[in-house]
Amino acid sequence: MTTAIKLMNSLNTNIAERAQYEDDKNAESSNVVNHMIKAFNIDHTTMKTKHKKEFFEALVASEFVTDFNFINNSVKANARFNVYAMQKAAAKINAVAASKLIAVTSLQNKFCVASVLTCLQNRDKEAFSFDRKHALAMLSKALRFESVASSDLATKFDVTASTASTQVSSSFRTLEALNILQFDESDKARNVVSQVNYDNAFVKLVQEHYNIA
Repeated sequence: MTTAIKLMNSLNTNIAERAQYEDDKNAESSNVVNHMIKAFNIDHTTMKTKHKKEFFEALVASEFVTDFNFINNSVKANARFNVYAMQKAAAKINAVAASKLIAVTSLQNKFCVASVLTCLQNRDKEAFSFDRKHALAMLSKALRFESVASSDLATKFDVTASTASTQVSSSFRTLEALNILQFDESDKARNVVSQVNYDNAFVKLVQEHYNIA
C-alpha cells in the first residue's frame, strides 16, 4: 500500500470515527457532519473522500500532513477539534495540495494567514514572541492592547471582540494541529507560541505569495 493510499485511508477512517462520535453525542449533530463533508470533499452517501489519489500524492510530496488524526483530537473533556478548526485545516490542506495559496481572504484562511505572516515579518526580531495578545490585537481594534506594538502586526482587521476570541482559538488550534506553530506547554492556556515551523509547506506558500525573502 502506498503512502498516498494510507493517507487517504486515514482521512476516511477519521471522518467515519468523527461522524460516529457526533451521532453518539448529539442527535442534532448533522450540522458538524455536513461541515466535514463539505470541508474534506466527502461523498455524503459513502462517507468516503472524493479526492483523487493525486491529491494525496501531492500532500505526501509536500510532507505537510502524515495523517488526519487531528480530526478526532481531544482538546478538553468531552470536546474534540471543533468544526471551525477543521474547516481551516481543510482550507490549508487544499492550498498545499494545489501548491497555491488560494482564497486568502476566505474566513477559513485569512486569520491563519495573517498569523503566519506576522510571524514571518518578525522572525528576525529576537525579542518578538507571537501570542494570543498579538492575534487578538490583529483581529479587533477593540483589543489593541498597549503591550502590543501596532508595527508588529503584519495585517489588521476589525471584527468584534467576541468574534476575534473565537477566531484566535480555532486558528491557533489549527496551526498547531498542522505543525505550523508550537505552543509553550508551561502556559496553561497554551496561547504563547514557542516555535514556528518555517519549513512547513503552508508557511512557504504564504512566504511565496507575499514575496518575503
